[in-house]
Amino acid sequence: MKGFDILLTDLDEKLLNTAHAKGVKHVKRFDLLEEVSSPQAVFDVVVMKSVQHEFQPEKLKVIHKNIYDLLNKYGIFLEWDVHVESEGQASWLKKYINLKDSLAGDIHLVDNRHIYTSQQVIKNLIDTGFREIRIVYRFHYSISNNKFSEVYFRTASGEVDENKKEIFYQETMKLIQELPQGIRFTDDEKNHDLIFKIPAVIIKASK
Repeated sequence: MKGFDILLTDLDEKLLNTAHAKGVKHVKRFDLLEEVSSPQAVFDVVVMKSVQHEFQPEKLKVIHKNIYDLLNKYGIFLEWDVHVESEGQASWLKKYINLKDSLAGDIHLVDNRHIYTSQQVIKNLIDTGFREIRIVYRFHYSISNNKFSEVYFRTASGEVDENKKEIFYQETMKLIQELPQGIRFTDDEKNHDLIFKIPAVIIKASK
């Protein structure tokens, strides 16, 4: 039985170097919007995890088309991301994530962010030419105010910016009043944290 080779790609050199240091043999900085023209039809499987929400619809169409071109005949694409169940969930989640990004000063992320429903992604894959498209796994992705604060709200000295953390908490409490059905919420009063479980899926498609 033959083995298989894995190529890990990302735009962040630091993440690629970390992966390589942990034993991933093949890593490459790869931009699916720009670098896919050559070579084509070289992969049996492409897995894309937690990427689509960073792209507006027109760019996502380009990415899906490029992935399609990268796959060998009968190749498989696995799309793994937070794809919600309704437009209401998408609208609320975008407000929540944009609040975090605005406080962190990442305005470019606010401008590019787009939350998709699973049906929107499936339609895009159909339009691209994929076949045998189906959701193979459903789960809930956990996000937390405190976790976001630890990663995104750091001062110049490396400490968590407690002022931004508290603003994030108070503004999120306001957003909870609009929380749509299907997004689970826990108020961890002991740790002054708000935890959400967001619908997510793995979608399988064949070339």
